Amino acid sequence: MFNKNLTYYRLKKNLSKKELASLVSISPMAITHYENGERKPDMNIIKALAKALDVRVADFLNNRNENLVFVHGEFRKG
Repeated sequence: MFNKNLTYYRLKKNLSKKELASLVSISPMAITHYENGERKPDMNIIKALAKALDVRVADFLNNRNENLVFVHGEFRKG
């Protein structure tokens, strides 16, 4: 759930992994690991990600529609 929401909010803000990583002072590879669900960030990083994406920490826990697909700058139901 966290990984899908991280991807959702990053794309909604139109940020690359590299841009988001720079805002949070972590590596772009760390963002990749978080978005792929391979690693879980600690609470300090989650708070920094939320601040960078202008969302609440709780927003990362919302259930998203799994059929949403990001295509050419907008979200569409797949």
